[in-house]
Amino acid sequence: MQNKRRHFRVNAEIPIYVYRLQEHAPAASLQRMALSAENRQQIEQANLTLARLFSEPKHVANGAAALFMQFDQQLDFVFWMLERFFNQQNPLEHAEFRERRAQALAPLQYEALRQSKVYPLMQAFNKHVEGLIYFLLLMAQCSHSDRVLYIGNKGGAPFSADSYLHNLNALAEQGNWLSQVLVALVAKLNLYESACRQLKHYGDGVPQPGEWALQQANLSVGGIAIHTPDSYEVSESVVLFLQIESHPQVVEARVVNVLRLEDDDPHGASTPSTVSKDKAPQYRVAFEFEHLGADQLALITRFVTAQELAMAHPPAV
Repeated sequence: MQNKRRHFRVNAEIPIYVYRLQEHAPAASLQRMALSAENRQQIEQANLTLARLFSEPKHVANGAAALFMQFDQQLDFVFWMLERFFNQQNPLEHAEFRERRAQALAPLQYEALRQSKVYPLMQAFNKHVEGLIYFLLLMAQCSHSDRVLYIGNKGGAPFSADSYLHNLNALAEQGNWLSQVLVALVAKLNLYESACRQLKHYGDGVPQPGEWALQQANLSVGGIAIHTPDSYEVSESVVLFLQIESHPQVVEARVVNVLRLEDDDPHGASTPSTVSKDKAPQYRVAFEFEHLGADQLALITRFVTAQELAMAHPPAV
């Protein structure tokens, strides 16, 4: 930001929220909401049941075990992410994260069930699990050090298999293999959904993306400058929440320049004598991005380039 010619910069109107680290105490410890001993026991029981069912030779041979193991592996990724949060770790920083995410979000192969009565159930089940995964991914992206700054909405009733198949529990109790698998999977899903609903009490109060103020900003891959009534100290550290191309982004930044603007010139070119004593002062604050991720760099570069091209080639009237 200090070298103004280092990056292409464009003026754009984007939703922005500035989180000032010095004004916020860390949020409550996530360790306080680790799964209860009872919940862990229930999960362990479901895992033991599934391990037994998936190892039955008949269902290994006919491919049914492998088919339903896909759904269980997705759930295992949800639990893995939850455990990282409970231990006050950001899953994104873990060495296994990328590989685990890729496996969990790989398209599931269950077209063999299309003519089966369980197909609508497994479609809905898959949608619920993916919803949990994206909820936790957004939470991880919106974390800073040991603070969880933003947690999206995770509500709704527990997943119910009865909406798709009746008497599932009764059939499971009678020893039906498929029903036993489905009951165990649904039990794990609802335990994890319950934990995710609790997580929203542990954020630092950052509003929903739809509530971030739409601001005119000067943006580049190196940083961003905005007009604000808030005064900042040079070198102050902040966390910026930006919505670019409908994608919420969380970026660490530091203040590199603060310029008080004059009332009659939004660029701050007037003399101090023109400042009105009746109006709150306005400032142009420049932030330099720090630790920008590769995906964020690509997103901002694409956005800036698109804005540059639009300005260079305006649509014909």
